[in-house]
Amino acid sequence: MPLVYRELREVAQRTLDSSGPLSIDPTDLLHEAFLRLSRERKGWDDRANLMVAAAVAMRRAIVDHVRRRRATKRGGEHSQRQDGLDRLVMQGRRFDTLELDEALRQLAVEHPGAAGVAELRFFGGLDNRECARALGISVRSIERRWRFARAWLVSELYGDPWDERGACG
Repeated sequence: MPLVYRELREVAQRTLDSSGPLSIDPTDLLHEAFLRLSRERKGWDDRANLMVAAAVAMRRAIVDHVRRRRATKRGGEHSQRQDGLDRLVMQGRRFDTLELDEALRQLAVEHPGAAGVAELRFFGGLDNRECARALGISVRSIERRWRFARAWLVSELYGDPWDERGACG
């Protein structure tokens, strides 16, 4: 891990940059991810496997951070009211972090390949080429999975974009 620390720190920074303000520092996010990875006590075959594991650990760390923040902010009560600090941004759309996490869990049950790509994109901060290297598949396959995952997630989180006439509204 010391050999990839700088690269994972940059991934954490990119993840947080695309997430909007989550009141967590990239170094803190990376250290939390390292702690989670060290508890797993797994050996990683190569850099790609480590990047995938780090993306999963960062996702869990961000979700746990948002949960703790909401519990503290609301005096331990859970509220449906959201603010910009607890949202992730994807192509101009804001997603509630906890709702996105739940949607990704469902996507993983129904379409694990697409969910894996979405997790690497959202929480690993990887682009399509980096995802392809990490997963050992073509960039074109990553693009298809990412396009599907985005559409599925938007539909799941925002409802069906098609109006009653059958035309996209």
